[in-house]
Amino acid sequence: MAERVQFEMTNKTSNNGPLLQLIATGLKFWLKNQLDEVHDLTLELNGSALELIKGHLNGISITAKKIKYQGFEFDFAKLKAGPLKIKINLNKLNDSISLEQSFQVNGTVAMNGNALSQTLQSTRWSWLGDMLFENLLGQSKFGALDINDDILELNDLSLDNQVSKKETFILNANSGSILISHKNLPIRTLIPMDKDIYIEKAYLQKGMVHITGHALVQP
Repeated sequence: MAERVQFEMTNKTSNNGPLLQLIATGLKFWLKNQLDEVHDLTLELNGSALELIKGHLNGISITAKKIKYQGFEFDFAKLKAGPLKIKINLNKLNDSISLEQSFQVNGTVAMNGNALSQTLQSTRWSWLGDMLFENLLGQSKFGALDINDDILELNDLSLDNQVSKKETFILNANSGSILISHKNLPIRTLIPMDKDIYIEKAYLQKGMVHITGHALVQP
């Protein structure tokens, strides 16, 4: 898979020396290993020089565009994580940082309707797309999905790919997950969520899905 990473690091520490650069390089390497693809990645480290030497990082702030993670393609992400317990390995240039404990990530991500539709038709996530159409439209297979401003449109397709049924839905957060509700009828479904992810806010705006929440990341 093609990968294009643009990495820019700013910091709020008083240490601009080699230790900070080593930590930045190590975190960059770790992030690249977690993501399938990322563009325009900016990383900000928060912590004092003494804390960094002891392996403590108060937090990191991350902004990025065009992120692909576990098959989902996000247009942008703005995240904060920490505090982090890190171990520095001076013998490795790239893989110089290891994370010793789980940590929480908070933030917002967004994706457009085309990316969401493609994801739900992928081999990895087709089961979720089929489930949504079965629960919301009574159809066993994924048809077509569009986001029209702040409305989610699900379209059932005929054999010749013509729209045979269209229903409109709204989206919000509920019980730590994402609830999709019919705009006019008492039809709704809750998207199954990983136990380490909690959705605080979810909505549609200008053709995009916006999601705010937090997740526990395992090292």
